[in-house]
Amino acid sequence: MLNFFTKALIKRQLKDMPEAEIEKIFTVIEKNPAFFTQMAANIQEKMKSGMSQEEAAKAIITESGEDMKKILG
Repeated sequence: MLNFFTKALIKRQLKDMPEAEIEKIFTVIEKNPAFFTQMAANIQEKMKSGMSQEEAAKAIITESGEDMKKILG
């Protein structure tokens, strides 16, 4: 489960997004923590190889596209 501080950090990053959409994101993450933990680890690995955080995230999201579609319904 996401703790208060993690939610606060995510909300700050998504400050322009409607609150209802942010809550949907939290729900998806809480239902599939292993998937998102693995995505975060994969992003970190790409960043260690020299990619920026944005480049790494885009690459992992692209690689995980089919799984992401299943999770998001």
